[in-house]
Amino acid sequence: MKLNKNGAWKSDTHAASASGVVRDRNRSWLWEFTRNLGCCLLLEAELWPILDGLNLLWMQGFRCVEIESESAAAVCIISDESVAKHSISLVRTIRAL
Repeated sequence: MKLNKNGAWKSDTHAASASGVVRDRNRSWLWEFTRNLGCCLLLEAELWPILDGLNLLWMQGFRCVEIESESAAAVCIISDESVAKHSISLVRTIRAL
């Protein structure tokens, strides 16, 4: 399964939303999701769609998931295993999945 995600964030108001698309191994569209995040930090706007997409896939029984993100910061913070207990709960929850 492949999760393509997008976090949208406005720098002037910090208003944000999260969305994503789930595709199968043949790249066929399966479903999409979206969430209004209200006001948050840019990094949170990049992390929420990863968590939402993983939760959606886990509920459907999928455990092998490729995540595609345009956010280098989100990818680095999630994949950096040297930070065992990160202060951002979103990162800890994503890692737990």
